Amino acid sequence: MSADSAEAFGGMMRRSTLLTLVLSLGLAAQCAAQEKERPASDARSFLELFTKLESDWIQAAQRKDKAALDSILAPEFTVSSSESPENPLSRADWIQRTLTGYDIRSYQHRSMVIRAFVGVAVVSFVQSQKATLDGKDCSGDYMIVDLWEANHNKWQLSARYQAPVVAHSGRHDEAQK
Repeated sequence: MSADSAEAFGGMMRRSTLLTLVLSLGLAAQCAAQEKERPASDARSFLELFTKLESDWIQAAQRKDKAALDSILAPEFTVSSSESPENPLSRADWIQRTLTGYDIRSYQHRSMVIRAFVGVAVVSFVQSQKATLDGKDCSGDYMIVDLWEANHNKWQLSARYQAPVVAHSGRHDEAQK
């Protein structure tokens, strides 16, 4: 290879390397900008969306609105509770019980956390309520975990897991001694 050929080859390699570096940096900057924007907007919009969906659901239960409950609950909806974890309540049984024996006088949600995935969202929160179930007081705080799924371009509730919140006087590891 002559000196002129070697110099031309070296210049071409430098331009190629420089072009690759510029394109790589541009692509990396674009990806970083997209990742930087997405979490904040999604977190806020998901919190607003699921806060509204959870409120719509409990308000439909308060009003004894069967049509609204039918729309909100997925066909495979079940409720599992810590009182009877091996016997989940079916959708039909839960709706019937809500329409005939569950009276919610007031409620409040707090500490909502959402984990969203493609087509599925896990929503957990504490629900404080003043209510009766079949004439018995069931007022108090409940830890709720709801599983929402996207069905035909709308979110529907497919499962609920609930347990009463128990106040602990000491730390968890001390209670196990």
